[in-house]
Amino acid sequence: MQDTHLQNLFLTDDGIKSKTAIVTQTNPSLAITENLGSFGQVFSVGLDGVAALLPNKPIAIELPRTVPDCLREVVFERSITPHDATDVDSLLMKGKQSSELINAQLVRQQNPPYFVQRAKDVFDRIHGLKGHRIVIAHSDIGNGKTLFAAELAARLKAAAFRVFDFRPE
Repeated sequence: MQDTHLQNLFLTDDGIKSKTAIVTQTNPSLAITENLGSFGQVFSVGLDGVAALLPNKPIAIELPRTVPDCLREVVFERSITPHDATDVDSLLMKGKQSSELINAQLVRQQNPPYFVQRAKDVFDRIHGLKGHRIVIAHSDIGNGKTLFAAELAARLKAAAFRVFDFRPE
């Protein structure tokens, strides 16, 4: 785990580790598997594998009655200006993505597209299930986890789910 805030959260609460499933790439190295195993149960099946493994029955997860301070509910603006070459350059060359533009593409089907959609299969699986879902994506740096999470959040919000973003205190 590279994120020290998440690492501290997992290492300070033993209950979290026992309830955490970590999905990583297929065939990770032994070092990666052992490292991730200290935070929860490791499934080395990749994102496509996790979509196929999700059960078609509800899973009961007890959530806190109040939202912790480190979580912020995702909200999208209703009026979005179309993206331009500067936005696409910022995404591709600098890795700076805009959740608002991702949401706008999903809602308005803008052409040309702002990004390549990758989360639809996982969304379809999650959307078809009842109850609460926690999704953790793990992969090498630069493989698109943040963009994938932003797309998944936009899809879930459009389907009237409550979506939260982790913000370290």
